Amino acid sequence: MIDNNLTRLDQRIQRLKKRKEKLYTQIAVAYLKETEKIFGKEFSLELILEMLDHLWTFSSEIQKQEWKKYENKEGGKNLRTFPPSFIRSY
Repeated sequence: MIDNNLTRLDQRIQRLKKRKEKLYTQIAVAYLKETEKIFGKEFSLELILEMLDHLWTFSSEIQKQEWKKYENKEGGKNLRTFPPSFIRSY
């Protein structure tokens, strides 16, 4: 009985992890669409990544610490970070 409960719990955890990944992807796509609206015809993923890299490189440590507050935290409180699988899949 205990083994069966543990198995069901593990299965539920796996389903929730998949659901979380799906939600991250949906959020990433929404951000991507907004970025495309802002940049219009000039939009490209390479441009956006280059801009982010440049922005990070030349930002102060105080600003970087502020951005780091938005890193993903357990419980999904801050959904501003994208899973690495999104970047690889684009």
